[in-house]
Amino acid sequence: MTTSFVFPQFYPESIFPEANDVTAAKPSPDRINVERIGGLAGFGGSRLKSAGVIALSDLSPADRDALDAFFQGAPTAHTPKPDAFVYRITRNDGGASKTIEVSEEHVPAAIRGCVKTTLD
Repeated sequence: MTTSFVFPQFYPESIFPEANDVTAAKPSPDRINVERIGGLAGFGGSRLKSAGVIALSDLSPADRDALDAFFQGAPTAHTPKPDAFVYRITRNDGGASKTIEVSEEHVPAAIRGCVKTTLD
């Protein structure tokens, strides 16, 4: 018996990865870049890339407040757990890019939802 696995965020975006290249987008004051890293044994190694971009205007006021708290150093932002995903979030803050890492359980659903997995 053959077992096959389909990663929910891997199909169909992987068919045309060049159309989903969000890694080249530079952070701007009105959007954030998001990258999902880690997971069980590194989830796919170096061949899979999980990234996305979302406009701040697409976030609810509560999600924007949570994001601001992360960038101000909220203690819940990154509590390492084995085999858990971590989200690397970058935004342009006062003319300079700032990047933080946040544990998956603390990332608002709207931000997690912008991430798509593609094959490099």
